[in-house]
Amino acid sequence: SDFPDFGSDFFKLIEELQGTRVGAEWARYRQGSQPDVWSRPGSGTRTTLGGFVQVGSFKWTGGAAVSGGESITFPVSFADEPLLFCNVVKTTPLGVQVVCQVWSDGPGIDLLWWAASNVTEIWFHWLAYGPGDIR
Repeated sequence: SDFPDFGSDFFKLIEELQGTRVGAEWARYRQGSQPDVWSRPGSGTRTTLGGFVQVGSFKWTGGAAVSGGESITFPVSFADEPLLFCNVVKTTPLGVQVVCQVWSDGPGIDLLWWAASNVTEIWFHWLAYGPGDIR
């Protein structure tokens, strides 16, 4: 399919995306209800202008538990709510199913988790992609 602002010339699109820093341009289009609050669901298609990605790893440790929560501060705040992705990569004991729920208001992540059985350690990887400019 064609790109609305570049037609069917894929190579022209790639030339426009090349630059000296990695910004939000790697996800050229985004769907959502609001231009600046990226976490709001909706059917509006938007051209992504400005924004950046942050990633991280977080390790929870504690007494045997089946649920918990943590707050993680972003290295740099977003201008508003980013899109968030969280994945569990390791548990102690190994192989315990864990689900996590994450949300943000800009300066950090609030993370809740639930495990199928008691755990004493969980490793999370997270990715946040949101509005703002870090230049």
